[in-house]
Amino acid sequence: MAQTIIADFNTQNWLITPAVHPTVQTSPEIPLNNGIWFKSPTWLVVLSGVAVANFTGVGGTEYTISISPDVTAPINWAVTIYGLPRPQGDILWLGVDQWAPYAAVGSTFDESHGTADAGFDVNTWRPTPFATLEDATTVADVDQVFQGIQVDMSVRESGLITYRLPYSITLLARIGSNFIP
Repeated sequence: MAQTIIADFNTQNWLITPAVHPTVQTSPEIPLNNGIWFKSPTWLVVLSGVAVANFTGVGGTEYTISISPDVTAPINWAVTIYGLPRPQGDILWLGVDQWAPYAAVGSTFDESHGTADAGFDVNTWRPTPFATLEDATTVADVDQVFQGIQVDMSVRESGLITYRLPYSITLLARIGSNFIP
């Protein structure tokens, strides 16, 4: 399976808001450097956009496309708007509790003009393997750190060009950070 990593986006959109918890669920308290305790909320985060794929497929080949949207902008916005303490580390991340991704082919082109059996198929999507990082504030290891999604596609005929891949990723996640080693 051929691997393609997308580093260019026509657009990236996001929404981030504190998730509502039932009264029976409590959030863990996190000690901050100034001695104040902060209840770590869970956040509803929606990442959507159009990834620029722009690759020519080879018939009968399966591809894995990696899409890694920016999570720093929504985290920084939430920290500013909600008055959260600024995360201590160099790298901001989202620790995923639940997720629901979606991706599709947004634009294809058949250079041969007349092929009856041409196209791309999106077969499945899954998380890019989650990372395990040490939280800079709690010094605890956190697994399930969001790294993006992988989209498996197949190509029916050579010469087809995939231009765009729209995506939408909904996460229920915790904000964290760690230091660059």
